[in-house]
Amino acid sequence: MKPRRAADETRQAEAGARLAAKKFERSSRVVVDCSMRSIITALSRLSSVGLLLLMPVATGVAQTRPEADASRDLRRKWNVLAQGRTDFEVSELTQLPTSLSVAAGRSHCRYKEGLEIAPVRFLHTASRRLAIVTCWGPLKSFQRVFDLSDLRRPIELQFPIPAYPEGFSTSTVAPGFLNWETGTGLFRTETTSDVAYSSRARFTYRLDDGDHGFVLVRLEVQRDGVGPWMTIWDASRWSTLGKPN
Repeated sequence: MKPRRAADETRQAEAGARLAAKKFERSSRVVVDCSMRSIITALSRLSSVGLLLLMPVATGVAQTRPEADASRDLRRKWNVLAQGRTDFEVSELTQLPTSLSVAAGRSHCRYKEGLEIAPVRFLHTASRRLAIVTCWGPLKSFQRVFDLSDLRRPIELQFPIPAYPEGFSTSTVAPGFLNWETGTGLFRTETTSDVAYSSRARFTYRLDDGDHGFVLVRLEVQRDGVGPWMTIWDASRWSTLGKPN
């Protein structure tokens, strides 16, 4: 009897061991399946977040691409017009950059009427591309200057002028017709009058190579419109004032 009981107990122990092994295998599979599902869910969420992060970038690229194409087209047209020149005039309306025509129109500059008499002058100086435009009025004509460094967005430059009875102000209208001195890079302009023996003023400007426009360096007057010019204001160097950041 004892050997039979021992054999039965051995068989029961083996059966219990096999049952425990099966339970462990099933639980391991459940853990593995849950882990895989968690990993797949996490990867899916990361992919969604990645797509959301890339969407603004893709949208930005799509938006900037037309602007880049437009800039290349403007530069190509400018190169065809300039042909490597740094000082030239254009008297044909169809040859003017479209952006300049739009900017001049917004400034109420009537330049088309006398374009053949006073062509638009283009200069490249102080790392800037300028357009000097003559505007015609019912009583007199005047000039405006546009910075074409960005061909898409011309900027109208301002001129420092005296503000009576004292001080200085600025104006987008030049105080006279501009004359560019190639040797010094300075711009001079003189006021005119139809009244005989009227005093005249002469302004000397330099073009700032930074974010500023024209800088007044000298102001002269001519009494009664004849005789020598007399300096009434001359800019001094800011030796004691540090250059602002």
